[in-house]
Amino acid sequence: MSHSEVRAGIAAGMRVGGFSEPRFGASEDDGGFGVCLVSGQTATETDPSPKDTALLAGELKRQGWVQEFFWTEEGMTTLAMRNGVWKLDIAGGTLPKEEVAKRLPEDERAAARDFTGLSVTAVDLACQDRVHKSLSS
Repeated sequence: MSHSEVRAGIAAGMRVGGFSEPRFGASEDDGGFGVCLVSGQTATETDPSPKDTALLAGELKRQGWVQEFFWTEEGMTTLAMRNGVWKLDIAGGTLPKEEVAKRLPEDERAAARDFTGLSVTAVDLACQDRVHKSLSS
């Protein structure tokens, strides 16, 4: 699957779960692992419900993804899936502004706010192996 196919599949799953369209970051072709990633997030008013996240997972399963793990407890949700060489992790809940700030460039950290919603990371494991080999030689 291409990056665009992975993005489209995730977006379809989000819609079925009742979530808004995710904002995807650009895959970085910097010679490193960034080219192997699809990442994004979608904000929600409250912590994502397990029922809505299960609907998202159901749509991804319909597309051929295999669920490896689904955990939910007190407002936090983790979903892990695979499809061929792709591994997908979805985490839901509220991330405090201090944690958000750690992920921002230094000059943007003061403006960090709490984030509530879903965070998505998909990794092309074959790509990751190729990049690792190229950087190791």
